[in-house]
Formats: sequence, C-alpha cells, structure tokens
Amino acid sequence: CASDELGKNHNNKGFKSVKMEGVSLLLMIVLTLSYTVGDELPRERDGEPNPVYVYEGDDALITCVVRDIGNNSVVWKREELDTRRWKFLTVGHSRITLDHRIQVLHDDGGVVWVLAIKNVKHSDSGLYSCEVNSNPVFRSYYKLSVLATNLQPPQVSHAVSQTDVEDSVEATATT
Repeated sequence: CASDELGKNHNNKGFKSVKMEGVSLLLMIVLTLSYTVGDELPRERDGEPNPVYVYEGDDALITCVVRDIGNNSVVWKREELDTRRWKFLTVGHSRITLDHRIQVLHDDGGVVWVLAIKNVKHSDSGLYSCEVNSNPVFRSYYKLSVLATNLQPPQVSHAVSQTDVEDSVEATATT
C-alpha cells in the first residue's frame, strides 16, 4: 500500500497533488466533476440530493465544490437512518468518525473537497451533506446508493419458440 502524499509539490505548473493508494487527487477530480455542486452551496435543502452510485466493495468519492471559504471549515456529515440525526464525519482536513475507511481529500487553496469512503458496504447507503460552517450555513446533499456486486441477468426458464409466439398471437386475435 503506497503511503499518502499530502501537499507535496511536483513542479507541475504550481499544482499540488494528493495521492490515495496511487491515484492522484487531480485524476479523481476529473473523474468526479459530474457530481460537483457549482459555484455556491445552497442555504436550505433545495430539491433532490445529488445521486452518487457505487458498487459494494469499491471506493466512493463524493465531491463538493466550495468557493470563498474564508476562515470557515468544510464539514462532511451523514444522516443516521434510525435516529434521523446527523453524524459528523470530517471537519476541515480532520476525520472525526472512528471509521478508518473515511477520509477527506483536499488541496490547500483549492475549491474541491472529496469525501472518500474505502471499500463501501451496503450499510454506507444514505444521505450525506457537505457544509460550510458559516452564518448562515451553506450545504449540499448527496444520496449514496451502494449497488450489489452479485447482480446477474435474469435466467430464462423457458425458451420461446416460433410456434409458441404464433399460437399466442393467434389465441389473442380470436378472443
């Protein structure tokens, strides 16, 4: 397992790279831009949460774009299904949860914040939020859906012949 490199300059036009098991943050950003929030996070829950789909056992990357953060922090939370209360996962660069599969990826000075959940389980499905702890609070919601990896196409239990189709059509036409 490669060690994480945080904030190490690689002399590539002033970009810093963050690596998570050999995958650079820049590559993850390019692959996940379709889940970005936009220029500003909304103050209130507006509409449906942004959908994020991942297969069980894969890594989930939930991306949030935050501009002009000032002295505030980005907070990732998850809604607990049984209590409907929000559980803190990360604050800024720090992981708050005891779940070691969770980490936040961010380059200092950048606008992209990624919540990374390694080796997702079906129980990770649910509602997540990216918040800026400003006054008022700005937030965006994401619905993570973990898909089963053992999905198989349906089995055909009876092969349909040309005669069966003709009989079915003929029977339908006479009734």
